[in-house]
Formats: sequence, C-alpha cells, structure tokens
Amino acid sequence: MKFPSLSITKTLITLLLVLSFLAVAASSTQAFDNGENKTEDKINTANSTDPSENPVDKVAVEKKAPNILYAPLKEINFEEPETPVPAKTQPTVNSGHFTNVGFSRMVMNSAIPMPKVPPANGQPLNKIPMTVGEKFGYFFKGAFLSPGTYGQAIFSGVRGETFDKDHDPEGVKGNFFADAGTRTARSLAFGTSAKFFERFFYASIFRQDPRYHRSGKKGVGAKIGYAITRVFVTEGDKGGSQFNISYLGGGVSAAFMSRLWEREERKSTSKVLNKWGTHIGLTMFSNILKEFLSGQ
Repeated sequence: MKFPSLSITKTLITLLLVLSFLAVAASSTQAFDNGENKTEDKINTANSTDPSENPVDKVAVEKKAPNILYAPLKEINFEEPETPVPAKTQPTVNSGHFTNVGFSRMVMNSAIPMPKVPPANGQPLNKIPMTVGEKFGYFFKGAFLSPGTYGQAIFSGVRGETFDKDHDPEGVKGNFFADAGTRTARSLAFGTSAKFFERFFYASIFRQDPRYHRSGKKGVGAKIGYAITRVFVTEGDKGGSQFNISYLGGGVSAAFMSRLWEREERKSTSKVLNKWGTHIGLTMFSNILKEFLSGQ
C-alpha cells in the first residue's frame, strides 16, 4: 500500500488547525456581543421610571430594602415641649435719674441690677489711703486753686496791719493798704509752705492721711470736740488713730521758714511761735465748719 507524501500530510494538518482557530474566534466574538447587548438592556431598564418594566430590579430592591417599622400618623405626637417661662424680677434701677421717658421705661423693664462699687480693703470709700501723687494733688489744689486760701491770706494781712504797731510807734496809717498788701503776700507764702509740709511732705513720710473726715456724731458739743481734737489726732494710711505729727510738724516748719521773708522785728522765736499758734487756731475753726457744713 502506498502512503501519501509527507508534504501533503503537513498541509492538511495545518488547514485543520487554521479552521479550528477560526471557529473558536467566531464563538468568542458572538458571546461578547451578546453580553454587551444584555448590559445595555439592563442600563436602559434601570433608567426607566416604570417599575413594571424592570421586574428583576424591583424584586432586588424589595429584597434589599431594610425592615422599617411604620407607625400611623395619628399615634405620633408632633407637639413641641413646653419651655418654662422665667419668673419676672422687679427692676432695680431708679428711673428718676433719667430725663428721657422712653429711656427710663427701657431701663425699668430690664432686670439687670446696677453694680455696686465695693469698698477697698473693707474701708469706707472716703477713707481709702491716698497715694503720694494724690497727696501732692491735695496740697496743690488747697494751696493754689482754693478761693479760701486767698481769702484767709487777705484777712490775715488786714488783721495784722490793723493791730500791729511795732513798725509805726506814732500810729501813722498813711501806708496802711501797702503794708496790708505786703502782709497778705507773706501770709500767702506761709500758708502755701504749711500746706506743702502738712499735706504732702510729712504726710508722705509718716504715712498719714492729711484729710479731715467727719465724725458722724449727733450732738453739737461732740462734733465741736471731735473737730478740735483732729488737730492733734489723725488717721494713718493703714487705719487707726495716730498723733498728728504731719500737721503739727508741718506748721512749725513753715513758721520758722517764714523768717526768710519776714521783717526783722518779726523774726524772734516768740513771734514765730505766735504765728504757729494762730495757724492752729484757724485750723480748729476750719475743722468745725467742715464738721457741720462739708466733708473733707
């Protein structure tokens, strides 16, 4: 028996392999086209708003829907909880201090109390210790900005020239106003020096309060006695009664300093002490007026 040649056999085998490859490729292409068409159909069906057109997805949604308990609307209480109404408080502001009626009513309707200024260190407000700067301001105001200072100097100059005859033995009064004016200037210099020592210099060194504080006593005699003793007794910056070295030392220092501008016949020690005593007497009288008429 004679077999075909080897070349013919190789050719047939090659054709069979090519036909097999083409058949497999055709089947894969058809399967891909079918899958793509199905995907497009699913997308179109999902985009449809009619649930009857997509029964498969409807079943899936029904299976995936969570179990939610629904209650009838009539059993749900939609009423808001009641908020407590704050109790009305009485207004604490006096409307008499306001001239505008509308603003007064607005303040009266507010429940905000007016703040109170607490006393410093438990002391009354008029007894708060003064700083060194405040003491200097107290001296400056009393020495240069007070009308009483100039009135007292004028009174002292006129009184001194009226009763003093040591420089005019014959009693000639031709130069009365000129001499009275000179005495007024010297008296003003003495008063300014005394206030400097009493209210600032010694008061700062010894830490004493140079102000006059009213006693609050009821009887007239008690008030006068308190006013007189304030010349010798004062309060310290930290409280408590102390010997008034600031006032007494300041007065005698200013009296001896006045020898720098006084006439020769008034520079003796007796004249200086007499000036100091007159100063103390006038201060007592001033304290009595402060006790009955004003404060510090």
